[in-house]
Amino acid sequence: MDQITETEVSEFVRRWFHAVHSRASFADQRKFFAPGVGIETWVGVTLRLEDQIALHEHLTDESHEFHWLRVEALSDERVHATADLRWEATKETGAPGEKRIRADCGEDWTIERGADGELRFARYLTSSMRYLPGSAQLDLVTQ
Repeated sequence: MDQITETEVSEFVRRWFHAVHSRASFADQRKFFAPGVGIETWVGVTLRLEDQIALHEHLTDESHEFHWLRVEALSDERVHATADLRWEATKETGAPGEKRIRADCGEDWTIERGADGELRFARYLTSSMRYLPGSAQLDLVTQ
């Protein structure tokens, strides 16, 4: 198979973020992940995809913008990608307080090409969440 390029990674991740923002179906979002891969978080909790989808059901006006993206080839045709990005979203809640989340996030991914030729996350880690002053915070709860 061909080595995964930085351009492919950037396009793949942008499609993933669009699937999250547009609330794509579970089946459509599942295609972005190798079997059994969850979303590891900066607090040591790993979210199942179902938990990730439920979390984003209560968020609107989401955006992800790269500060930077780095991609390093691994010996097994996979790549290790690290990124720093600005994430913003509005919480749908009747509770008092700030509703807009604004944070810079550290991301650490291992990405592989599946048998179908499509990219997928073999590991997904949001390694840091640095909230900007005055930001609401994400209610990170799993079932």
